[in-house]
Amino acid sequence: MLRISVALCALVLVLMGGCKSSSPTSPTTPDTPWNADSTTCTVSFTDNTVYFDSTKVSDVLANDTAAHTITISGSSTLAPQLSVGKYLLAWRMGMGQISSVTNHGSNVVVGLDSCSLDKIVKSGTIAFDYGVDFDPSKVIFPTVTIPNHGSGTMQLCSADSFGIRLDYSDYIYKIAMKLQQNTAYVKIGVEKKLLQGAFRASFSAEGTINRFRQRTSMTFANSQLQNFSHANNNMHGDLKLSLACAGSANDDLNIELPIVVAKYPVAVGPFVFFVNVKIQVVVSNVVPADASSLVDVHFSYDSDLGFNFDGVNTNPIGREGNETMERSGNMQSASSSAVTANFGIGFPRMELDLFSTGLIVPYVQPGVLINGTYTQGIHPCMSGQAAFVGAAGVNMGFAGMTLKKSYTLWKKEVYLLKSGDCP
Repeated sequence: MLRISVALCALVLVLMGGCKSSSPTSPTTPDTPWNADSTTCTVSFTDNTVYFDSTKVSDVLANDTAAHTITISGSSTLAPQLSVGKYLLAWRMGMGQISSVTNHGSNVVVGLDSCSLDKIVKSGTIAFDYGVDFDPSKVIFPTVTIPNHGSGTMQLCSADSFGIRLDYSDYIYKIAMKLQQNTAYVKIGVEKKLLQGAFRASFSAEGTINRFRQRTSMTFANSQLQNFSHANNNMHGDLKLSLACAGSANDDLNIELPIVVAKYPVAVGPFVFFVNVKIQVVVSNVVPADASSLVDVHFSYDSDLGFNFDGVNTNPIGREGNETMERSGNMQSASSSAVTANFGIGFPRMELDLFSTGLIVPYVQPGVLINGTYTQGIHPCMSGQAAFVGAAGVNMGFAGMTLKKSYTLWKKEVYLLKSGDCP
């Protein structure tokens, strides 16, 4: 059963420990010049598109995103152009293919099906350079809705702090964030309950991420996507990962938590794009009843991540940059048999969404992982590892293409401990 709890202000304060001494320091890499946000939209639309521009959007009386309908004033000069099969674009409200047109009193109710952007845009360029910072006034705290399990919102506990808790099966997920303008402090915790509720496994990530820039550009010609670039530049992170397992049995989680922890709207001409910040959690353990594993690692990084599309192929782009992975406390595993404990997060896991109806980019993310192992036998060995990974996912369905790929931009692994007769 999944339970979403929003009575979390006390929990957030406990998790964050006042957001002072318990958190690692911010990355020392100097922040790049912070230019003003910029957008470009110089496009023409297909002949089958009915476009309610900024001077006509007042004719749109209602936009029901749940029912996928838009209500248009019957007196609108564009109302006679509405017919099934055409496409509708309403300035900064939504778009879609018209599936029904129904007179409702003096107004017209238009049903919409989803459509790809190439059905709307004939030619031109859509681009933006947006600074993703942590000014609380810029962030939307979205509602978390999980089918068959209810919904809730990130609980805002003060002007700049919020959190949420998820209970799912044997696991409890806790997330706390404090927005600090140029940086965000975050603590992510995962706990496994065993033996009448006692905690036998816990995993946490704590630290800061710096503001960064999200740059996207796309060019169409003859209703075909010609070029597309997407990059998150100057991503700085400073995080401590910890795992503590004792007789917790087997775990195998690869979860993209159903939480958008922050949502940034970017208006580009008639379109609204959303930059979504999410979290991925990975746990993979084999910890027998008499086994234990404790691992603490400190990470810092300064990286760029993204990809380019040239009309035919996608090419990943990435700069691993300057990263450190250092032991930061415990690093030991023991058992009468083999034990392995793994924990990692992809954060910030960035999405790009158009009108909150469909993902243009499913993910771009830096990932940090830790591992503790112990093997017995002729060559007993205790080891501890860390890894820093850059990854991106591409899906060109938004432009009417079937191209879909996943990329590992880089993967750097280091041993921080080898003890015994290790290979």
